[in-house]
This record gives sequence, structure tokens and C-alpha cells, in this order.
Amino acid sequence: MARARSLFRVAFLCRLAGCVLAVAHAQETPPPRQIAPERFAPTPRDAATISAPHPIAPARSTPAPHETAAPPTRSPIVAPNRERPFGACERTAQNWLVCLEATAQLSDRAVADAGARLRLGLDRRPRLNPVMREAIAKALTGADEAWRSLRERECGELTLIERDLTGSLFEARLVCRIRRNLERVEVLSERYGGEP
Repeated sequence: MARARSLFRVAFLCRLAGCVLAVAHAQETPPPRQIAPERFAPTPRDAATISAPHPIAPARSTPAPHETAAPPTRSPIVAPNRERPFGACERTAQNWLVCLEATAQLSDRAVADAGARLRLGLDRRPRLNPVMREAIAKALTGADEAWRSLRERECGELTLIERDLTGSLFEARLVCRIRRNLERVEVLSERYGGEP
């Protein structure tokens, strides 16, 4: 009998503790801390908040026609070469990094085009039989993949220790990628390109 009473007391105390925890959890918790709330849109929790304007954000007004400024000049995107490794991108331009990234993508495309031209040029080499052409095409593809991996490792991880690192890390990585791509296009065309 005493054992049943103590078991009943333990069950009662556990249930009581559960109720206390549920009440404590049900109380309203403070809102999460938001850093620089004026820079972010409100996070609405109900329909009334969605329709209300943000208390900190200024009201948008459209400027008068005479107040509109001319759009900033943007550098044109031009494929890079040895003389102009950054294409037409100017370091002082407002869109320097955007232009540099687009130029890096153009240089990536130039490497892919050089490899594709080289693989297509294998058909014009009379000394190669079809089996050799296929083997060389696979070897070129494998070499391209290995080269890209090495370029990504070098430009992605080793740019931090470059001697003349200027600008942001993103900029240094793009510059490295463009330079390695230009070198690769030259090597492919000088060593393997041209007429058989």
C-alpha cells in the first residue's frame, strides 16, 4: 500500500511539473533581436502587420523629372586578351566587379571554345585513325578537367598569399581566373592548334 502511495505521489508530481512547464512555455517570449532593423523589411506575424507600413522605413516618393540623375556609365563587356587582360573593365568604374565577373565568364567560354576547336580539328588530321582520334579527344577532355581543377584550387585558395594582393579577395580570384584562362587558350592554340 505504501508503495502505491509513493508511486501515486511521483506520478502526481510529474504531472504538476509538466503543467508548470506548459504554463511557463505558453507565456509570450520576447521578440528576437534584429540587427539594423531599418535595413530589413518587417517580418509580419499576422495579417494586420502585413497591411501596416513599416514604422521605420521612410515613405517612398518618386523624384521630380528634373531630379533624376543620369544612369551611371557602365563598362562594356569585352573578351580579354594579352594586351587588355580585363577586357574593357576599368577599375574606377562603378560596376568594376560585375564587369570583371562577366569578363571571367567570357574567358571561361574562350577556354571551352579552344578545347572544342581542338577536338573538332582532330577530324582534319589524316594521320590519326578513328580509334586514336577518340582516345585523344578523351585525353583532351581529361586534361581540361584536371586543368580546371588545378585552376580552381590555385585561384580559389592560393590567392590569399599572393605577393601583390590588392582589392578584395573576390577580385583577386577573378583576376587569377582570367589570367590562367588566357594562358590556357594560348597554350592550346600554340601547342596543339593550327593545321596538321
